Amino acid sequence: MESEQSTTKSIDCRNWRKTLGKHAQQGGICDVADPVSIPYEKVESWLKSYKDWKARLKYVQSELTYIPELTRTLDMVAAHSSRKQETVLRTVIRRIQITEHEIPLLLSRIGLIDYALTALTSEEGLFVRLRYFDNLGPQKP
Repeated sequence: MESEQSTTKSIDCRNWRKTLGKHAQQGGICDVADPVSIPYEKVESWLKSYKDWKARLKYVQSELTYIPELTRTLDMVAAHSSRKQETVLRTVIRRIQITEHEIPLLLSRIGLIDYALTALTSEEGLFVRLRYFDNLGPQKP
């Protein structure tokens, strides 16, 4: 079984001139899009990770609510010890990592999968949920 398959994509803003040029060169006859490969292994990996991502998102959001209290407490004590300032700095860096990188990435991936699931029929959606979210299906050796 091939891990990738060619399909077509719609015109995006960056390639519209190229597509219109091809259209004009061929006398008005042209495929709208160039073939793009779909990485099935990556899609399956994302589907298998979906539940973990949702759990991780819930965890980091709860961690984020805890961090402000921690930084406020440590900030009061930090003036007396440089070691405490390092702890505060690490905590602040962790908060920035969560808010600037981890949460947006998780929200993006989860949202993309949720959106894709809405395009499936009820049978296809059930299959995906059973196969990838509940791990019911043939297991690879």
